[in-house]
Amino acid sequence: VRGFGVEAQREDRWSMGGSSELLTGGRISSEWVEAEDFTHAYSGQVPVTKDTRLAGALFGEWLWRPGPWLVAPGLRASVYRFNVRASDTPTWWLPEPRLTVRRAVGAQWHLKGAVGRYSQMPAVDRYAQGVGNPTLPLSQAWQASGGAEWSRGVWSVDSAVYAGWMQHLVQRELALTLVSDGEQVRSEVRPEFRDVQGRAQGIELMVRNQPS
Repeated sequence: VRGFGVEAQREDRWSMGGSSELLTGGRISSEWVEAEDFTHAYSGQVPVTKDTRLAGALFGEWLWRPGPWLVAPGLRASVYRFNVRASDTPTWWLPEPRLTVRRAVGAQWHLKGAVGRYSQMPAVDRYAQGVGNPTLPLSQAWQASGGAEWSRGVWSVDSAVYAGWMQHLVQRELALTLVSDGEQVRSEVRPEFRDVQGRAQGIELMVRNQPS
């Protein structure tokens, strides 16, 4: 896989008076990529997939700070375009609502929680001709987390419990495939990429030391 890309992003903060402000912005990126399948390179057949991958988003987030609280509801409108030559639906539009809540507890502790929808294009080698699955759609997930942060001096501890519900997750499996080169038939073990759904749960703990 080879290619290159460009990206541009802008964010602006608007004071709403008192204890609130509005964060707005946008992001756009473009990638020109190429993937080759060398499975049958010995026979001179090397399928090449060329694709222009586009991603853009507009977002807004209201930051409200009543006393020790931070409440930040937001909405992101995302658009993606990829796998233009092989996919029946190369363009995806997706609203992504998100909410973050934090509360200071004393001088050293913060409680936090977040929930939101997220999305991502599959990597080009996952849907490339020959080696990949050209029917793969946009990966999507709902994620939620909650935890606490503690800091004192140069030390800080960040902990969280999280859960995710994922759609169109790309799963790699090995499959036995019969291959013919015109003279003989043989079996080969090849990777296959499947469109699946899944869930994830876990605990994160991070300890940091930041010398001044």
